[in-house]
Amino acid sequence: MSTSLLTIVSDIKVFLLNGIQSFPLTMAGTMLILGFITANYAMLFFLLGLLVIAPLIAFPFNYYLSSYAPPSSDVCNLVMDFDMSILTGTSSPGIGTFLPYWIVMTSFFLGYMFINALDIFSMAPASPDSDPAATQKTNLRQSQTVIGMAMIFLILLVLMGFRFFYSGCDTNGIIGIIGAVLGLIGGSVLGGAWYKTLSGTGQGRLADIFGIANRLMAPSSLKDNPVGCVPVA
Repeated sequence: MSTSLLTIVSDIKVFLLNGIQSFPLTMAGTMLILGFITANYAMLFFLLGLLVIAPLIAFPFNYYLSSYAPPSSDVCNLVMDFDMSILTGTSSPGIGTFLPYWIVMTSFFLGYMFINALDIFSMAPASPDSDPAATQKTNLRQSQTVIGMAMIFLILLVLMGFRFFYSGCDTNGIIGIIGAVLGLIGGSVLGGAWYKTLSGTGQGRLADIFGIANRLMAPSSLKDNPVGCVPVA
């Protein structure tokens, strides 16, 4: 393999690894732009939970338990710490985080998306099952959500595999492993709970990032209401 080809492969590898490292913020920035441009309120409400609620809940644990967590590095941090060596002329290890923000925010996103797909999958059809058109729409909706859940699970394996087995960020001691596992479970549960909170209004239309709920007609719109005729003079 030529030197130029090796350089290209190395550059692609660095590009992918940097993309995974900043995955939560890159995804949030993309969804923020798309949410404003397309007036997708589901994305904007989701970002409220991802960028505000999830970090706020993880912050007290990291504040009080940072002394017990192993020191982190720039490769493991979601946001690069300010390099104090520029001012002091000495180098010092990064502050440990018991619940890594990367894991909490990534699992929040995946937990939200999985519960979103599961909720849309289990949604009752608006029309009777005897209606062939309604049955076809229901089958299409369920097939879309099954594919979505499978993709979410695959993305979870890839991202967490990179985090745990390649970067080695959260395998430095038993405290780091416990914090990573708790962050994964807590972030996923928090994401699902945030979806359930949002889906209580508007029959899921303010929470469904897939956009499937917005294409479904409300059951009230399918009722055959009585019609009165009024003579016109």
